[in-house]
Amino acid sequence: MSLFTRRRKSESSVVKEDSGTSTSSSPRPAPAVGQALNSPRTSPQKTRRATIYDNLFYPVAHTKAQQKVSKHDQHILDAAGKRRLFTMTPVNAHLDCGKDKNELDFLLDKYQPEFEQMVPSLCDALNAVIVSHTLASRRKSVMSEENKFLSYDTSTVPDIPLEDYIWRICDYTYISPTTLLMACIYIDRLICEGLILSQLNVYKLFFTSVRVASKVHELRSLSNKNFAVVGGVTTEQMNQLESSFMRDFKWRLWVDHDLFVQYCQRLMPPGEVARLPPIGK
Repeated sequence: MSLFTRRRKSESSVVKEDSGTSTSSSPRPAPAVGQALNSPRTSPQKTRRATIYDNLFYPVAHTKAQQKVSKHDQHILDAAGKRRLFTMTPVNAHLDCGKDKNELDFLLDKYQPEFEQMVPSLCDALNAVIVSHTLASRRKSVMSEENKFLSYDTSTVPDIPLEDYIWRICDYTYISPTTLLMACIYIDRLICEGLILSQLNVYKLFFTSVRVASKVHELRSLSNKNFAVVGGVTTEQMNQLESSFMRDFKWRLWVDHDLFVQYCQRLMPPGEVARLPPIGK
């Protein structure tokens, strides 16, 4: 059974709110499921809490040629063989996917191999940060600023696994790998502002971060109404989350080129890093 098939079977629920769920439909129907703001040149390594950047690694460890590769790792390596990470990204270069596919399916096919490599790494990094912050939050010295981010909390931990939730976003919002990585950079900025990542806030926070990043980066994006359906919230809740997110950032959403390349380097195998644009030029 492929990972793609497994994801479909696990999509039984997404983030649900006490005030109800959206009944709107998206263009491509989804399964029914209920650092101070860093200035350019600031290194993400100088934060006082664990960040996503600290925990980003290529999902397949370097192994000797004769070593046996697991099915999971082989699946990722096969995806890399189809399309390497950040190839012609963010440029929407032409890709021949057949005459019977519409534009949106065309984009899904184009970015699917990159998502197959990125999503496991991002999920592992988010979970590692949650564990680190949970341990750190037991110390009174790091709990003073936690309350200002309560708008992203859910009442209970959603039933859908975090990795499946991220896949849901990738499958139905038509974002690019660049947008997905920008969302992680935004979350790291909030961590440097005092955010403590937890199992209660990671779903809505990541979803909102992707929503904002897609508007900043993509030439076209889904409306908030359709985006909300994918995340399992109402349009009103989506608007409120986006508004809170923008206030937290004071509208400073620019991502410096060098910083973005640093995050890319963490996600790529050593032999591929040389393909990225040089830093500091």
